[in-house]
Amino acid sequence: MPRWTTALAAGAVLVAGGTASADVRPATSSGSVEMAGELQSTAATTCFKKSYPNCVSSDPKVAFRLVSRGDTSRCTFRLKTVWGDGETTTRDFAGGPDGTTLTPVEHTYKKPNPFLVPKTYAINWTVSVSSGTCYPSSDSPTFRRTCATKSLSGAAWAQQFPASTRLEDLEAGYRTKVTGFVKAMRAGGIRVTPVTTYRPAERAYMMHYAWRIMKKQITPDKVPAFKPAKGQSPVNICWQHTDANGKYDAAASVAAATRLNTAFGTDPNNRVAPALNTLHTPRLAIDMNTTWSARSITVADKSGTPVTIATTPRTGLNSKLIAVGATYGVIHFAPPKSDPNHWSYNGR
Repeated sequence: MPRWTTALAAGAVLVAGGTASADVRPATSSGSVEMAGELQSTAATTCFKKSYPNCVSSDPKVAFRLVSRGDTSRCTFRLKTVWGDGETTTRDFAGGPDGTTLTPVEHTYKKPNPFLVPKTYAINWTVSVSSGTCYPSSDSPTFRRTCATKSLSGAAWAQQFPASTRLEDLEAGYRTKVTGFVKAMRAGGIRVTPVTTYRPAERAYMMHYAWRIMKKQITPDKVPAFKPAKGQSPVNICWQHTDANGKYDAAASVAAATRLNTAFGTDPNNRVAPALNTLHTPRLAIDMNTTWSARSITVADKSGTPVTIATTPRTGLNSKLIAVGATYGVIHFAPPKSDPNHWSYNGR
């Protein structure tokens, strides 16, 4: 955190601080836009740069600037600066082309009382996005803000972009195969509960990254924005949560992703993340729970030949049941234990 420290001698000002930076990303681009602010004494610029963290200035002014490191011209921002001496300033400013200074900020401290002990002023500044498709990244230690124009991740997102459990929503040819297999299983005494048939790409995106964040395979700031194809909608979800001070909170971000994963009903013990480019989207896959209690059951394969199953487990992981499903063109995911309930037209 950049600091201003006032010293006793003749109103001199001691600067103890460094570079403050903030990142923003355009939601519609894979690149990043960086805003960098340099805190410096207007009277001791050279001293500051060469002698960090301490240098002395007789000038009580402090200044920093925000520079666009990418095109932020479609965004507007609000800068709030708490100077530490009882004063807080707020400034609205527009974005701009790469490399331009977006806004200079200055502040003058009152001459310190020479009979008081030295006082350190902790300067806190935060930037929020007022409009546009830019949002903060957690890469910067001084710009851990929630995503502007986006909603924080959490269980509520599971209500968006709903999936289907209806066999009728499968692709016509594959639906015929699944319907035949399900009918044969139920006739043999297997309880079959469809969990997912059709899954929108928007939902697949959230399921994939919620699981990976939960498993700490990816940090929230590295999750790419969803890029809608024709007919799809933006997914305005913010994976990065912050604490009360506006700093990135890794634990809260993982906890929110975990809650979302639970709300989706994804088995946390799965060994692979829900597919990002899933066959549920073209309606060529089904997730279904299959269980039975009898020690021995008989299920007819596609040709009508009865197949006796007296082995365990009594679930969709049973190798004989998986073989019966293959005769219908309903192929279990391989290896089966990695995703116990997933079947598709090709096993992926």
